Amino acid sequence: MITLRRYTIETENLLKHIKKVSFFLGIITTLIAIGIFIGIAITSSRPAQAVVPDNVKLTQPAAYTPDKTISMQKEDIEFKILLAYARLHNPRVDPVNIRQIVRVTKDLEIRFLLYAIMRKESNFEPDADNGLAGGLCGINYKVNTNELIEAGIWRTLEDVYEIEPNIKASIFYLQRYIKKSPQDIKYALRLYFMGDTYARDKRRISNYPEHTLEILGRIRGFYEFNLLKEGLYRTSS
Repeated sequence: MITLRRYTIETENLLKHIKKVSFFLGIITTLIAIGIFIGIAITSSRPAQAVVPDNVKLTQPAAYTPDKTISMQKEDIEFKILLAYARLHNPRVDPVNIRQIVRVTKDLEIRFLLYAIMRKESNFEPDADNGLAGGLCGINYKVNTNELIEAGIWRTLEDVYEIEPNIKASIFYLQRYIKKSPQDIKYALRLYFMGDTYARDKRRISNYPEHTLEILGRIRGFYEFNLLKEGLYRTSS
């Protein structure tokens, strides 16, 4: 009887011990579950990191110069800045046209002057026409078409409204007039806008050269500001 009683007491003590252990294990399990839940919540609230291919470099080029920036990077930078400038004055400008303008002009030292002429003459619209001159750079098609066709720059009169032929025609005449007046860009622009005959007539007043040079200064400033904002050096031309 004593043995049975002792056995019964020991069994009761063991059960109590088991209950205590189960209680503490339950608390520990609950705490672990809460910790896991909190960890999942924190992880899910963080923004997902982008997966970057191994061949993509995340660093910007050190400088915006032809010898340190490949052609496509330069074209993209030029396009972005010229499109932003053009939209300040013509919100309806077609990005496709700006892309083609940049593709034709990006390696030219006189590209900013060409952009200033485009802003003055057509506001970056290739189909602009005032009845005498037309296209991006305001080429006088009634006077110059035959010469441009003979020079192989145009094929037909309609090329005045095509971006690349119009720009090439502008370069053709700008180079001619700058050679005639290398020390006086205003007079070279006067020849460009008015032609040889009218440019020599001092009685004919035109503010086109001065206004174009003012635009040129604004474009250069706009480019410089945006290049600095992008962390790139200004262009050398």
